[in-house]
Amino acid sequence: MLVSLGVTGRSLDAWALVAATEGWRDELVGYVCRQVAPRIAKLHQRGLVYRDLYLNHVFAPDPRGDAPPTFLDVERVFAPRWRLQRWIVKDLAGLWASAPVGSSLRTAVRFLRSYFDGPVRGRRRLLRAIAAKAERVRRHVPRYG
Repeated sequence: MLVSLGVTGRSLDAWALVAATEGWRDELVGYVCRQVAPRIAKLHQRGLVYRDLYLNHVFAPDPRGDAPPTFLDVERVFAPRWRLQRWIVKDLAGLWASAPVGSSLRTAVRFLRSYFDGPVRGRRRLLRAIAAKAERVRRHVPRYG
């Protein structure tokens, strides 16, 4: 169990609203690509998945800087025994779908370039799977409020 007194900053979904209003959305996307994508990639490379990977679970003091993010609600991280790719798609789709301000396909490709540390060519199938899952996540209505 991890107990925390507090985490500095705000969640990235809150920062996204501020960035859209104040006109620094590209800086926020850059931060997510530099700081969040590589960390998620390392998690996945180790065979672990987050399960609750949404922007409201990633905190940053100020994404215009380079302070590392803090990930919350990590108690559901696990190593799936099979179908790892399915869980990776779910993680990445949850992150994409949780953007409170529309996240374009271009932004998603930029994120994936950072995630893969290289070109996204040859990964169209994965990108389609992530986009389709992100749309299902956006349409989902929670059972219990």
